[in-house]
Amino acid sequence: MKLIFLISFLLVEKTQEAIIIMEPLIEAFIEFEGSPPKQCEQLRESPAFFAILKSNSGERIGCKNLKSKPIEGAGKNKWGMFFNQKTKVIDFYSENEKIFSKPERQKWEKIPLGQSFARLLGKVKKILETKGKDKKLTYDEVKSFGGDFLGKSTPHKLWENGTLSQSTLEGNLNDAFSRFEKNLPGWIIDMENEWVYEIRIINKKTEISFFSFN
Repeated sequence: MKLIFLISFLLVEKTQEAIIIMEPLIEAFIEFEGSPPKQCEQLRESPAFFAILKSNSGERIGCKNLKSKPIEGAGKNKWGMFFNQKTKVIDFYSENEKIFSKPERQKWEKIPLGQSFARLLGKVKKILETKGKDKKLTYDEVKSFGGDFLGKSTPHKLWENGTLSQSTLEGNLNDAFSRFEKNLPGWIIDMENEWVYEIRIINKKTEISFFSFN
């Protein structure tokens, strides 16, 4: 597995960072929603698709619903998905090739949004470390890989005063407890200790949760 990762990352300049980040993003979607997406609209509506994907040159990459298996992929600056009704498998394509597949299942274990996001950050952090980056990565370095994490700023009903990007800060446990005591909902990303702290207000009561990158 490590060898496969290494080969992939050595080729990252010839491919796209967005292609590498696609599978972890889809996995985060599945973990939160309980099933894989079959069409682009599901991704646009879900808070669990955390990023605006961009090419290495900075161009935004769009999603395309595929009606049949493409010979040459989804198209320029596109990635696409094709649901095979016979095999019940969803294939995900980049511009030129199929990059991975996910089976449709009747039941998937669903986890909180903060936990799926924490796991996603952990996967991206490992990707960058495998590429030889400094292990003391900042949140800005991680969230810019393949696009712009939380760039959609989709309201996700975890807290009322703010969107995903507006309510997410880099910090530590002390920062999380400070926001908890001040009744300020949001996410605190602790890159050094690999935790996501989530502060929520539910029925006028402030709660704090902890989610590990692993």
